[in-house]
Amino acid sequence: MTDSQGNIAVGGATASQVGFSVDGISTANVRSNGALHDAYPSSEGISETKVTAFNNNAEFAQIGDVTFTTKSGTNQWHGSAFEYFQNAALDATIYDFTFKAPKNFNAFGGSLGGPVALPKLGWLKDRTFFFLDYEGNRKTQSYPEELLVPTAAERAGDLSDLVNAPGRERR
Repeated sequence: MTDSQGNIAVGGATASQVGFSVDGISTANVRSNGALHDAYPSSEGISETKVTAFNNNAEFAQIGDVTFTTKSGTNQWHGSAFEYFQNAALDATIYDFTFKAPKNFNAFGGSLGGPVALPKLGWLKDRTFFFLDYEGNRKTQSYPEELLVPTAAERAGDLSDLVNAPGRERR
């Protein structure tokens, strides 16, 4: 569940009662109540997500806890790439509108991991790895609005054209 600002709430708690951590390190913001903004790893860099709520032990100190575990390098090269694209041409026209609002949303990224090869340091073989990932977002969007302007009579105080409340008759 999310609140009006998009913050995540778990188990009926408010968003400020949910703790977040990445690889065991808390992302709590000490200046305001809640998690740090943009302190979450890219979806390509997440290996595991664990959500706990209710009866948490003292380790979590909150009603709910979301723990991210990130990926790591291995002896084998591995990687991935992705792109997610939306635009107005792919969207339906909004009901009662004759045109579509301009929109362009593009999320892209990838990851790469593997062994670190350091010549003359043979003792590091099979012990030194790397992993990196990147995620980018580009978004331009507008929202169509339909605004109702009061008529001259309504602006003058004559509201008789408005819908009558149930049970009330016009005189």
